[in-house]
Amino acid sequence: MARYKKLDRDVLLDAAELVIHERGTHALSIGTVAAAAGVSRGGIQSAFGSKDQLVDALFVRWSEELGGLIKEAQAKAPEGADPMRTFLKASRELHTRHPIRNRAMMALMAQTKERRAWASAWIQTHIDSMDTSTKVGRHRRLMFLAYKSILAVKSIGILEFSDEDWDEIFADMDELLELYSE
Repeated sequence: MARYKKLDRDVLLDAAELVIHERGTHALSIGTVAAAAGVSRGGIQSAFGSKDQLVDALFVRWSEELGGLIKEAQAKAPEGADPMRTFLKASRELHTRHPIRNRAMMALMAQTKERRAWASAWIQTHIDSMDTSTKVGRHRRLMFLAYKSILAVKSIGILEFSDEDWDEIFADMDELLELYSE
């Protein structure tokens, strides 16, 4: 008798992201992910339970990966490096490594009131860590929002630039952020 082969959750999550990328969030279902991954619907249900749990797993993986990249960036940063710049560098790295993942995550964040509230709280947490009682703090808030907006526009594919143009845009953002360092 053949042994049951355990499905790789990351492969299944990649398949879910691909469904969203190619067909939109409305097409995401246990069946479409199963078809994209070449497995049975039961395999997806066994790994995640429901579509909502599959979406939750996408968010958990994305958040954990961003957290890991932030730790890597902090470890490589010089003593006293600006935490916001380190965070933005890690965020940009995640967007660069996994463009389909980030496009899917942006689409999922906009999909429901609950997901928008989660994204809003996530962004607000970062804004709340800034001292916006000063002009420099307000400028840093503006730079943070501009940076995150550019990453969203890039991820979703609203603007298509060459890699060189994107690198130039991010270099300009880094330069502006340097002007508003505390």
